[in-house]
Amino acid sequence: MKSTTIVIRFEDPSAPEHQTTITICQLPSSDFGLFVWPSALLLADYLWQQKQHLRGLRIVELGAGVSLPGILASALGAEVTLTDRENALEVFKNIRHNFRANQVECETMELEWGLFTEEAHRLRARGVDLVVGADCLYESKDFDNFFATAVYLLSLRGRPGPPPSPTQSIRSIPSIILVFQERGAGYSLAKTCRKWGLECSKLSVPQPSPSKILKGKPVQEGAELSLLRFSRSGEEASGANKKWSRVDYPATSQVTGTRRMGQ
Repeated sequence: MKSTTIVIRFEDPSAPEHQTTITICQLPSSDFGLFVWPSALLLADYLWQQKQHLRGLRIVELGAGVSLPGILASALGAEVTLTDRENALEVFKNIRHNFRANQVECETMELEWGLFTEEAHRLRARGVDLVVGADCLYESKDFDNFFATAVYLLSLRGRPGPPPSPTQSIRSIPSIILVFQERGAGYSLAKTCRKWGLECSKLSVPQPSPSKILKGKPVQEGAELSLLRFSRSGEEASGANKKWSRVDYPATSQVTGTRRMGQ
């Protein structure tokens, strides 16, 4: 089977002259990271809706796959790092093909969720304003590792203050924006939020969708998706989970290799 191309145009109904077209290559493979999923389209729609706030924003996409949301954010002026699991050679080759085809510049990085590495520390030290992910949580065993990485990159531990409202702009407070598809995994997002000291708010899905598919189509259309924003809770994590506190992450001078976050 040959590769297929999806061409998506994002436009502003109130200003038709404001539009951006993104071209994404999909590859025939058993690897989930080589296809455009509905969750990536929804996340991209949200980023387009927030386009006036993206310029200069430092964004990390976790589990980027074909990287539609991250590439769109870069086209809109954000500083984007596209990450996926270690040794996903075909995925990273396709990521680089896709952002170059759209004439944008993005950094790429292997990033295994839940592992503390020198790369993760350098990324965090540079500063991250926003972590995004599209349908990353489909295995319950990955929930803690995903949030370990996202919380660490954003330095959210210890940040005081109330959570943002769903109407606040994307720049208002460091956040995780996640598109989630409920699959009955038997794992509670509410429990995960309490453990990591996060508040979760449900964001409104952009209506009508600002995107129009000009060529091709995503896989698994018709999925029921939620657009969620996670931010620092005003309360600390419970005493039973103090080992997840920021003080347990190694300082720069303590980085000697790879370790599981929180150990």
